[in-house]
Amino acid sequence: MSDRDNQQERPFELGYLIGVIDGEGNFSLKTGYRGEKTYYPTIQISNTNLRIIERCIAAIKLLGCTCYCYNAPRQQKHHRPCFRLDISGIKRVKKFLSKTIKYFDCRREQVELLYEYVNLRLSKSNKAPITNEEHKIAKKL
Repeated sequence: MSDRDNQQERPFELGYLIGVIDGEGNFSLKTGYRGEKTYYPTIQISNTNLRIIERCIAAIKLLGCTCYCYNAPRQQKHHRPCFRLDISGIKRVKKFLSKTIKYFDCRREQVELLYEYVNLRLSKSNKAPITNEEHKIAKKL
């Protein structure tokens, strides 16, 4: 496959990824403690179809971003296995959103809130306490 073919494939793969995240994704600030309360930005997709997850991983890699894939715990024994894809960490989320934020539609408000939080945190020392503005963003998200 030539570079030209690969470039033509990218818009489709990116559209596929954005569609899956818009429909199945989750944008969150997970709570943790490092001496005091802190938030960990995460973009997550859960699905029982491994092919969907694998295609999303491939599209994320085409963007030059990093993600992780896990077997999510099943709620009950008769349920099918579930797979979870995570883009987590402030720098990973920033890199991914900086390349994709303009393409989101259905979850635009959540994406913008997460991006605002990430930019606020990266504009200061990583040991700086969480501000009221950052707590408000977490509550809205």
